[in-house]
Amino acid sequence: MPKLGSFNIKPEIALGLITQDLQAHGYLVIRSFDLRSAREALRDPAECACSYHGTSLCNCQYVVLLIHTQEEGEPISLIAHGHEENTHLALVDAEHATSEEKTFQSIRSIVTALMESVLLDG
Repeated sequence: MPKLGSFNIKPEIALGLITQDLQAHGYLVIRSFDLRSAREALRDPAECACSYHGTSLCNCQYVVLLIHTQEEGEPISLIAHGHEENTHLALVDAEHATSEEKTFQSIRSIVTALMESVLLDG
């Protein structure tokens, strides 16, 4: 899984920026998994201790975005994992799907440019 790098901002802010930027480039972005939503759906979320923090007061986030083009084909998955003021990103490489290579590289370029912009502005 090729890592894209990290933002020094909260996961929800990074995900909002990424989603907005990809949509502006014509991609459809769907949040297919969200750790916080899954955790809140538990009968008693307070009993689900965080392996990172060791308490139920967890601010970790793990999100999977499915990124679709206007054309047919498999979506590209972007994984975001973070906590506090850090967000780490990776694209799931669809090695078996060479037809999506152009899309994969386009998404990588868009997200990388956004990360550089945020670093320069921050």
